[in-house]
Amino acid sequence: MTSVILITYFINTKVSNIILGVTLILGVVNLITFTPTTVTIGGGISLANSEFTIALQLFSLIAAISFYYVHRKAIINWINKDGL
Repeated sequence: MTSVILITYFINTKVSNIILGVTLILGVVNLITFTPTTVTIGGGISLANSEFTIALQLFSLIAAISFYYVHRKAIINWINKDGL
């Protein structure tokens, strides 16, 4: 995924930022990992034979917050433009 982001950065910076943002969101909700060991914070519910867990990765959360801080004006403009 990192190579895709790097390649698209040189072709189209806007698309690269979107892909990076989606990747960070997937990391925050614990669907992908960026490091060999992960530290998560979360909780869950166990019912009978099934378990539902919500966990957030700390590294991805910090990276996503940093990404938002750097690109906050563009994100706010995008939200206002699309009426979300």
